[in-house]
Amino acid sequence: MKIITVSGPPSSGKTAIILQIVKYFRDKNMKVGVAKFDCLTTEDDKVYDNAGIPVLTGISGNVCPDHYYVASIIPCAQWGEKLKLDVLILESAGLCNRCSPHMERIAAV
Repeated sequence: MKIITVSGPPSSGKTAIILQIVKYFRDKNMKVGVAKFDCLTTEDDKVYDNAGIPVLTGISGNVCPDHYYVASIIPCAQWGEKLKLDVLILESAGLCNRCSPHMERIAAV
């Protein structure tokens, strides 16, 4: 399974881009899912669900979003493997850019 991280500030177009990325992979007959991380709340899971995209949501609350991302990536990858995804896209809003994680072998936008 290929993992791709898409991150950026709220309302910067991450979800819109991800919907296009999913279409690209689906056109190649690949199974794609999204793990959506946000700080306080999100409605994006409904957007993905309406598009027929498997989605897993995580809310960091008062935890630094970067640390939440790192702590959540293994369970998300396990979820993706359980669904037999070809591609798992991790969407994260509000990365604090102080300790922005970059993990080896994970593409990031």
